[in-house]
Amino acid sequence: MKKILSIGMAALALNLSSSAWSLNIVPPGDRDTQLDRWSNRPEEQVVKITTEAPLNWSKLDVKVWRQPKPAPYVVLLHGSASIHEKGRIEGWWRNADDVQALFYSMGFHVVQLTRRGYGDSEGTRSEVFANKSAHSDNEYTTLLLKDAALDVAPVLQWASKQADFQPQAILVGHSFGGILALHTADLAPSVVGVIDIAGGLGFFNQTEPSKQDPTSLAAILANTKTKKPNLLIYAKHDTVIAYSLGEAIAAQQAKISNSTLISPKTLEGRDPHAALIMGMNIEFWQDDAYRFLRSLP
Repeated sequence: MKKILSIGMAALALNLSSSAWSLNIVPPGDRDTQLDRWSNRPEEQVVKITTEAPLNWSKLDVKVWRQPKPAPYVVLLHGSASIHEKGRIEGWWRNADDVQALFYSMGFHVVQLTRRGYGDSEGTRSEVFANKSAHSDNEYTTLLLKDAALDVAPVLQWASKQADFQPQAILVGHSFGGILALHTADLAPSVVGVIDIAGGLGFFNQTEPSKQDPTSLAAILANTKTKKPNLLIYAKHDTVIAYSLGEAIAAQQAKISNSTLISPKTLEGRDPHAALIMGMNIEFWQDDAYRFLRSLP
C-alpha cells in the first residue's frame, strides 16, 4: 500500500512540475485587443545594466514592462540597421510598439535591450569594434556576434534575480538581433525558446540571394547553433535578408533542435524586412508564434 501511495505521489509531483514549467500565456487576440492590453500596461521601468565587454563599464539602457503577477518574459533584441535622429544612432525600438504589444498581450514581462552605442546606452557599438578588428566578412560576423553577446548576458543575469520573473525566457530578435538571439540562447538555462525574425546581416544580397558570400554564410551558421527550440520567420521577398538564409539556418537547426521555418506574407507598400515587425503584418505570424510558445516544455 505504501508503495502504491508513493508511486501515486510521484506521478502527482510530476504532473505538477510539468504544469509549472509550461508557459502560462494567453492567445494574443486581434490587433485592437493587443493594443488595448498594451495601453493599460504599467509605467515602464528603466534599468541601467553594465555590459560584460572587457575593459568597458558602459551602462546599457534596458526598459521593462511588468505584468501585475509573476510571469515568463521575453527579451527583445534589435538589429544593426540604425536610424540617425538628432545626432544619435537608434535601434528599431521607436517602431517596436507592435512587437511589445504582441508579447505583453500574451502575458509576458517585456524586456527591451538597447545594445552599446544605440539610443540611451553608453559605449561603442559592437559593429564598430568588429569592423576595426576583422580582416574578412567571416571574422567580422563572428566578432560581432561574440561582442554583442556581452550585452545580452548581463540582462539575462539581471532577469534571473527578479522575484516576479518566472525562469522561462524567450529571446526575440529582428534582423541582426535574430541571429544574436540564436547565438545567445544557451547563455542561460532559463532561456526556453527563440524567435528569430528575419535574422541575418545586411550585407547578404537581397535581390540576388545566389550571390550571398559563402564565407559569411558559413560564419553565421557556425555561430547560431542551439539546442533550444526556435521559430524562424523569414519573408520570401525580403530585400535586406535573403529567405535562403532562413532556409539554411532551418536545415542546420533541424538536426539539433525543434525548429520551424515559416514565411508569412506582408502587406504591400513596405519592404518585408521592416514590415514583419510593424502593424497589421504581425497578424500574419502571431498565431504561429503562439502555437510555438505553447508547444514549449
